Amino acid sequence: PAQVSQLLPSLTQGGMIVLTGQSEADFEPAWLRVQTAFPQMSYIHLKGFHTGMILLASLLDYQEPVDLDLHPFLPPPPQSPYLPTLRQINLVAFVNWTESEEDLYAELGRIIRGVFNHPQANEIVLLLTAYGVSQENAELILADVTMGVMGELTDIPEVLPEIALVPPIASPEWLVIVPHLTARLKLQQEHQEAIVMTQAGVLPVWHVDESGEMACIWKGSRG
Repeated sequence: PAQVSQLLPSLTQGGMIVLTGQSEADFEPAWLRVQTAFPQMSYIHLKGFHTGMILLASLLDYQEPVDLDLHPFLPPPPQSPYLPTLRQINLVAFVNWTESEEDLYAELGRIIRGVFNHPQANEIVLLLTAYGVSQENAELILADVTMGVMGELTDIPEVLPEIALVPPIASPEWLVIVPHLTARLKLQQEHQEAIVMTQAGVLPVWHVDESGEMACIWKGSRG
């Protein structure tokens, strides 16, 4: 990252830095460190050659709208029995399960209501982190809240949004997951240690109001 930092000021719009390694063993750790240190850049990993390109121009850098999707070039999320297949809109919420039952139910109900009310609800995956709680208790609470929200709805989407609990997983796995996430849903009380550990602080932040309307309150620092 220190060497890349020295080179970045020399890049012009659309320019790139190419990183290479002698082997996958020495390339992969450095590649992940660079992505973490400079989340505002776009990345293409040429796995077959232990080579990666860091692009100065990200989607938000263009003055005019462009039809460009860089997701196919991102490292795929790790395969895990706890991680659902991601969709077009992938959200995460860092739940503080130590809240009072009343506050916890209200917080979860608010964001789940927002997911179901979203015009693209069928394209949403919501990940809820389960730090500091047993999987069994978290599943019971989530099921209770979700059924309550669905009971309020007058129009249920044909294809339901996916809501999944993510148990504690290692930081390197989150380094691969975070680039695929669209935003973090803001909670009144969040699990701050988990946000730091997963390095999800670079994500855009969306707020869901009491009526279930979502709005971006911070654009993030990765692009």
